[in-house]
Amino acid sequence: MNPLTPNPKAGAEALPPGSEACGCCDGVQRATPQRVNNRGALPAVNYRIGEYGHWQASLTAGLSDGAFQPLTQLLTRDSADFTLGLFDAFACVADVVTFYQERIANESWLRTATERVSLQEQARLIGYRLRPGVAAETGLAFAVETPPVPPATLKPEPGAFVTGVPDEVKLPAGLRVSSVPGPDEKPQAFETDEALQARWQWNAMPALADERRAPGFGAREVWLAGTGTQLKPGDMLVFVGAEFAADSSSNRWDRRVLTAVEPDTAHQRTRVAWQEPLGSVTPFMRPASPPQVMALRERAAIFGHNAPDWSSMSAEFKRAYLGLGDDDDLSAEQLAEWHNFDIYAPGGTPVVTGSLLNALDAADVLTTTLRAGAQQQARQATVAAAQWFNGGTQMLRQMAQVPVDSASGLMDVMRHVPGVLEEVMAPLQQVASSSGAAVVATTTALSDLQGV
Repeated sequence: MNPLTPNPKAGAEALPPGSEACGCCDGVQRATPQRVNNRGALPAVNYRIGEYGHWQASLTAGLSDGAFQPLTQLLTRDSADFTLGLFDAFACVADVVTFYQERIANESWLRTATERVSLQEQARLIGYRLRPGVAAETGLAFAVETPPVPPATLKPEPGAFVTGVPDEVKLPAGLRVSSVPGPDEKPQAFETDEALQARWQWNAMPALADERRAPGFGAREVWLAGTGTQLKPGDMLVFVGAEFAADSSSNRWDRRVLTAVEPDTAHQRTRVAWQEPLGSVTPFMRPASPPQVMALRERAAIFGHNAPDWSSMSAEFKRAYLGLGDDDDLSAEQLAEWHNFDIYAPGGTPVVTGSLLNALDAADVLTTTLRAGAQQQARQATVAAAQWFNGGTQMLRQMAQVPVDSASGLMDVMRHVPGVLEEVMAPLQQVASSSGAAVVATTTALSDLQGV
């Protein structure tokens, strides 16, 4: 019998150095708990901290421990003793408990699990549900013999022509059908799952070649009818449905950039694919069902997208544009961006743009912005007019900085400069066609002052 050599773990007492193999301490040291150490890719996991012999040896060794002084008087080690019999019973219970503990631990990994329910519960952690195994399946098409046609010269008498072919044949469940084997192959047998009805009139019915299927949650591709879609990688598709048509605030629509466009000329269809799956996980949102696929073919830019960078403008230009004097200091907000840079819808509320907003709708939205900037446009027109006349540039720049409420005095000065008022009126008349009633009113007021 090999001496017990404990493997320290979780507080187990180690043997003194040099005494592991002498055997003098056998039976006086605890043999549990045993250390658990498993390398990778094992067919089973060792999880027991002790077996029957280890537990009995540890309990017997405890009789010699000075910490249990009353037990030191028990000198017998006969298995018939009550105390030793109690140790034996406890060792049996510990052996059974650790055995099942190890089995439970093995059921926690796919490689070591042996119970079907363990595999089922582990698969449920990733959302997979086990399905019962099925035999091989195949598609079958039954053709019924066509009844012969009676000759045209046959007299119409009952029983004169009997074909013997019924109009309907019932195929029972379990009907055995064998495949036609090829070279070096064996026939494969199949059986029908349920009873079928066959008619010779159904012989002309073609098999279902394809099926319309709308892209659902997580879809990365879809087949479009026809090959003349004029789509190419980089184009953008929008998937919208009845939910968005009924409520424009609905978020059940998706916009995707195409990564692949593959025409299928043989079947008159086109496969298009994209990278990001349809729908949203966080926040959770399903795509439109069924969606209507739209191609965004026209690109529109918002009004003012090609305006020069405000930070590149000189301080003199910024003061003149804002109607300030040479001595006025520009604030941090005035230095940062163009005046009235934000876009406002009619009524003064910020614009809420959608992905389907076209250029005409954007122009209507910007009408109010043009009205609000009519005064600034008038001042800019005056400054521009000054460049057309040598010697009058500085004077007209000063006139452009005059506040709006002093417009009558401004016009009184301008009427002494021949031709200036006509040059100012020309761009304002052009702006009036698109900026609304506010610019029209400004232009009308300037026209009234022309005759002063």
